[in-house]
Amino acid sequence: MKKMLLILLLIFLPLSFNVFAEGGNGGDGEAAGSLEFVLIANTNPGDEFWTTQMRGMEDAAKAFGVKATMQFANTDLATQVDMVDAAIASGVDGIAVVISDADAFDKPMQRAKDAGIAIITFNVDDPEGKDGNPRLATVGQDLFEAGVLVGEEIAKIRPKRKHVAAFVEIPGATYAVLRYGGIKQALDAAGIESELVDVGYESQSSVLAKMEAYLEGHPETDHTATVGSFTADIVGTALEEMGLAGKITNGGFDISKIVVEDIKNGTTVFAVDQQPYSQGFYAVVFLWNFVVNGQIPGDYNTGMAVINADNVEQFEAQY
Repeated sequence: MKKMLLILLLIFLPLSFNVFAEGGNGGDGEAAGSLEFVLIANTNPGDEFWTTQMRGMEDAAKAFGVKATMQFANTDLATQVDMVDAAIASGVDGIAVVISDADAFDKPMQRAKDAGIAIITFNVDDPEGKDGNPRLATVGQDLFEAGVLVGEEIAKIRPKRKHVAAFVEIPGATYAVLRYGGIKQALDAAGIESELVDVGYESQSSVLAKMEAYLEGHPETDHTATVGSFTADIVGTALEEMGLAGKITNGGFDISKIVVEDIKNGTTVFAVDQQPYSQGFYAVVFLWNFVVNGQIPGDYNTGMAVINADNVEQFEAQY
């Protein structure tokens, strides 16, 4: 039944699968029930985006009869690297990593590969893809192109926006660099000023205070764009508390129950989704398929759907 489920999944995925010919334990026929996978993220486990990721991971683990856990480094790069090394030392069968830094994971992931451990990236890939990292495949959004899309959506708003504040949790992280790079490229092309604003990731109250302080000190701001999921859940509250909802438009990344409500009540104009459930789910599926069958997929782009008042009800049930 489990193999039939996988076959159906692969049929409907827009991917081609190839036998992995390099070294490793792929295709050794090991019983699925004894397999253990670890997914390692750079963030905190508290926000809804990662709860959705974990739900996808847990559903896939149950479907394929494997053990899967997700670990969180709480935005500490050294801790996340140590988690990868600890997973290697413990002898797990597969590891999926959020690439929060373009260079820090190259050697640890090569060590995993040399040890015969299946290794992929999820949510955030190396900016250079396979050329920059020894991972087998990635499951996630094309972050730069999604950033361009966000910038283009902002440029469509009328009257034309003049100054965009892009709120970000971890400004130096790979996801932030790529997403804001795309946003800025599109806004520059449209003649719209933008600024990347670091509001941190300590707590909702501290992020809210930093957002409100920025908006109070920058009255020229007429659009707020969120670069990540944590800021997306908070910015609506900032606009409402300051009486700016409807005066300053808002739209960016990502989607959650809170963002869905913000779209429905008009606080948020749009949000770009990246399917967090799919990222958690298919990270497990891809590791399983490599270890059990010796096959890996092509990179799986989980997309960048634009969600707004016209289609939000289609997405509401997912969050």
